[in-house]
Amino acid sequence: MVDGSKALVTVDGNYKLTAVFEQVLYDFTLDANPGWTTGGQWEFGRPLGQGGQQYGNPDPSRGHTGQNVFGVNLSGDYALTVGGPYCLTAGPFDLSTAKGTRLHFFRWLNADEPAYVRCAVEVSIDGARTVWVPILEHVDRNPITDNSWVQQDLDLSLADGQPNVYVRWLYQIKPNAYPYSGWNIDGIQLIGGLGCR
Repeated sequence: MVDGSKALVTVDGNYKLTAVFEQVLYDFTLDANPGWTTGGQWEFGRPLGQGGQQYGNPDPSRGHTGQNVFGVNLSGDYALTVGGPYCLTAGPFDLSTAKGTRLHFFRWLNADEPAYVRCAVEVSIDGARTVWVPILEHVDRNPITDNSWVQQDLDLSLADGQPNVYVRWLYQIKPNAYPYSGWNIDGIQLIGGLGCR
């Protein structure tokens, strides 16, 4: 096992036994800027605990794993100008030998309901980033109002075996949106399994 401990398995007959060991394939604590592509008001740095005066909650005053995050306007609410989607795009990631891949990250998100602001996480496996598949999308008819860090665990197995994988977090402003403090993300990991028999 990864932590060095041992596991004892007793089999009382003829069975097919499959063990799957997970490992962290990529780990971003955001102590330093990984240089991912940003659009709109996405930025890297320390959030200032502002925004959320009218709707939702303010940004955090630091990251989950350290000082820094990727967030939308680290000093307040997102702008209400209609446009987007505006993306934070990470990659490429080589998942050519990965199985059962998952995306873990921590979010602190405040956003209007999806009729006015779209928030999603999407993945592209074609290398050219022409096709994006949502793996998380806010569809509830209520705003999101996080006031603490929330861990996310998303199925990324559609990217198993792919050598050029991109992940993006996005927001899109629609007409009549209200101001919220937007996305903050930290502690991003891609975790995959290695199977053995």
